[in-house]
Amino acid sequence: MGQTTSSALLSPDDWGSFYAGGGGSRVLQQASKGRLDLRELHPLLLLYTSHSGHSIVHVLAREGHADLLQEFVELLQQHAAELAEAVSSRLQEEDAKQAVSWWKPSQVLPWPRGPGDQVQQLQQPSLLVPTLLSWQNSKGVTPLMLACRAGHAACVAALLDHGADPLLLCKATRRSCLHYAAAAGHVSCVNVLLNEFRTLRVQQSNGSSSLVPLQAARVRDGVEGYTKFVDLRTTTGFSALHYTAFWGHTAVVRALLTGGASVMLQTANGGRGSTELLVDGGSNALHLCAENGHVMVAATLLMAHAEAMAQRYAAPLQQQQQQRQQQQQPWEGRGRQDPRAACNSTGRTPGALALAARRSKALLLLLDPALPLSWVLTSAGLMGSRLFGAPKLAVLAKAALDKHLVSCLDRLEQGVAGFLPV
Repeated sequence: MGQTTSSALLSPDDWGSFYAGGGGSRVLQQASKGRLDLRELHPLLLLYTSHSGHSIVHVLAREGHADLLQEFVELLQQHAAELAEAVSSRLQEEDAKQAVSWWKPSQVLPWPRGPGDQVQQLQQPSLLVPTLLSWQNSKGVTPLMLACRAGHAACVAALLDHGADPLLLCKATRRSCLHYAAAAGHVSCVNVLLNEFRTLRVQQSNGSSSLVPLQAARVRDGVEGYTKFVDLRTTTGFSALHYTAFWGHTAVVRALLTGGASVMLQTANGGRGSTELLVDGGSNALHLCAENGHVMVAATLLMAHAEAMAQRYAAPLQQQQQQRQQQQQPWEGRGRQDPRAACNSTGRTPGALALAARRSKALLLLLDPALPLSWVLTSAGLMGSRLFGAPKLAVLAKAALDKHLVSCLDRLEQGVAGFLPV
C-alpha cells in the first residue's frame, strides 16, 4: 500500500518516519493539485511549513483553490486553542520565548518555520488564524501576494475576509500584494484590494484604533516617509501605478486611478539599471508608458489629470487655498504641473522618451507639452468622455443633441434638393 497522510496512521512517535519518507512534501503536492483531504490530516500538520517557510496556505492561494482555503480556515478555527497550546509548550521547551529573526525548530515535527515574531503570535488562539494566513516565507512572500500574482480574486477576498494582513512587504524589493496584482495585470484582484468597503483597523497616536479604507491607509514607504497604501513604493521607488503603466495594463491603470493613485508619483533617484525595471530615476507613470509606447495608458493618465484639475479649480476658493497649503513630499511631484512637462533625473520629458524610442505619432501628439491638454484630449475624442466611472449626464445629452441636429440637417438638405432644377 502507498503512504498516506491520514491522522489515523500518525502519532507523535511516527513523525520521524513520516518526514523521512517525504510526507511533508507529499502534503504540499496534494494541496497544489487540490486533492488534499484536510479533515484527514493530523491537526499539527495545519502548521506545517517547508524549510523555506512555504505553508499549505501558500500553495492553496497560489493555485487558486478557494474552496480548500475556506475549509483550511474552518479547521484552524476549530483547533485554534489546542494548536496555540502546542506552540506555546514547544517554545517553552526550547527556551525560545524571545523573538528571533527566523525560527527553526530543533526536532523533526510539523512546527512552522518563519519570522520569530509571527511564531510568538501563534501562542494566542485569537491571532492564530490571521497569523497563518499572513505567514511570510524566507523571502517575505505571503499567501496574499501569491494569490494576487496568480490572479485568484476569490482567494484574495477569502484571505482578506479572514484577517490576512495586506500591508506586509516582501524582503528583497518591499513589494506589497497590490504591487504583485498590478504588475501581473490582474484588475479583479486590484478591485478587491481597493474596494471602497475594504477597511483596515489602525492604531492612532493616542492609543485608540479606528477603521479606515485600505486604499487610504497610511503606511511606511519603501524609500522614505509615509504614504497611502495605493501609492506605496518599493525600495527602488516603484508604485503599483508605475508597474502597470510600464507593462501597459490599461484596465488596471483605471482601477488604480479610481482608487486614488497619484499620477505625479516619482521613482527613486537611483539612475538607470534598477534590479526591477530599467527605468531612469525621478520618472512618473507617464514616463514609463511613453517609453514603452502605450497610447491608451498615456491617454488614461492625462484624462485623469485633467479631471483632477477641473475638480480642483471648481472647488470653492477657500478649499483651493487649503489644498495649496498642504505640504507634499518631494517624490509626490507637483499636482498642478502638467505631467507631460515633468522631467526625470536625466532631464527628459515623457515626450522626449517617446521620440527617442520612435513611438507612434498619436502618442507624440498626446505627450507634446506645447499643446493645450484640453485641445489634445478633444482632438483625440477623449475630452468629455470619462475613461473610468459612469459617463457624465452632460456628455450623454450632448451626444443625443448632436445626433438630433445631424438628422435635422439631413432632412433639410433633402428638402432643398427637391426644389432644385434638374
